[in-house]
Amino acid sequence: MAQATLAGEIDLMYAVGDSIKPALAGAPFKIVLVIAKAPFCMIARPEINSVEDIKVHADFGRAGDGQTLGTEFFSRNGMEQNEDYTQIFINRDAVVPAFENQDFDSTLAGGISFTLRQMGGKQIVKFAEEFPQFYTGGFSGTESNIEQKREAIKNYMKAIYRSQTFLIEHKEEAINFATDILGLELDYATYVYDFGYTNKYGAPFKVIPGMPIAGIEYTMKLCAESNDLDEMPVEDLIDTSLWDEAKQELGIK
Repeated sequence: MAQATLAGEIDLMYAVGDSIKPALAGAPFKIVLVIAKAPFCMIARPEINSVEDIKVHADFGRAGDGQTLGTEFFSRNGMEQNEDYTQIFINRDAVVPAFENQDFDSTLAGGISFTLRQMGGKQIVKFAEEFPQFYTGGFSGTESNIEQKREAIKNYMKAIYRSQTFLIEHKEEAINFATDILGLELDYATYVYDFGYTNKYGAPFKVIPGMPIAGIEYTMKLCAESNDLDEMPVEDLIDTSLWDEAKQELGIK
């Protein structure tokens, strides 16, 4: 995704944390909008009663937001990788059969946590609650592309704001859209909505679109630390001008 954005093949990428890492390494990325906290929880097998019981933890990719927060969470609980637990990497499609085969004790899960719960999985932590200032979801682009397509990007941001606020305020309509238009089963659509927008399964990860500077700075610090990169001034990571203009045109403060 980052490579495609740098090559000009896509205008914006859906990433905050995952755009910060290449930015810290010198890529000309700018964050223009933030809409989500960490959209995953940690699910453990039924016999796991606490984080200390976890001996094998599965992740989907190296150096991503999931690995950053998972490693930090274990560390906060006094557990060090390769000493107290082992980390393995698996394909997303392999999660359910690997869970059933007891190939790991815990894994990070978003919507698939619905299935893992039905299999007896336990939620150990929801990362949007454990790391309330860490943002993963939003939009980033290169400085040159943002400047070239400024109006189009700004209009897109306004559409995102309208859609997000509607979803947050209209649960029934959102679930009906998921079932009638997207073809999701009702129980799954309801779970996904509650997982992302309510506190039923922990802190919601969807937030009103904006530019939370302190949160972006915190995200940058954690990304830099976990990837052995130097920090940079948060002002060099963001472009607030488009959101300022969008807010004015939307009539919001």
